[in-house]
Amino acid sequence: PEIIDIKDPSEAHRTLGTHQSPSGDMTTQAMVLRKKGRTYTAKFSTLKKMSKYKVWTAYTSMLRPALEYPLSTTTLSKRQIELYHRPMVRAVLGALGINRRFPRTVAHCPTELLGIGISHPYSARHQTSNRNGASNATRERKWKTIQDRH
Repeated sequence: PEIIDIKDPSEAHRTLGTHQSPSGDMTTQAMVLRKKGRTYTAKFSTLKKMSKYKVWTAYTSMLRPALEYPLSTTTLSKRQIELYHRPMVRAVLGALGINRRFPRTVAHCPTELLGIGISHPYSARHQTSNRNGASNATRERKWKTIQDRH
């Protein structure tokens, strides 16, 4: 026999990298992301001796995915996201040798438009959601086409 843990509806449970609660409360997820942000900010603040290439690789391959992955399934506000994102951007810019007060408009601008290319998690969340929605819509169209042929 399996033992099933009974949890309160407002109690979050980690599932597939996100902390979801049946009531929709995102407090736990926000706290987890803030803790990750503080941890990575502390690590990036100590990377002064590391090459800029390695810092950028660490940011794009470890930090950004870790902080953006759960956002496509959450309802965090832009303000909640800013609480962990702003200090992290300052640390990454400092580790890259760029002034920490560098204009965020240019920092978040894509490299194709001569920006630095630090994506903002709030906009990345919407891109991920739209990408998933587009793929679902494409799948539905293909399925409808198959059904119409038969």
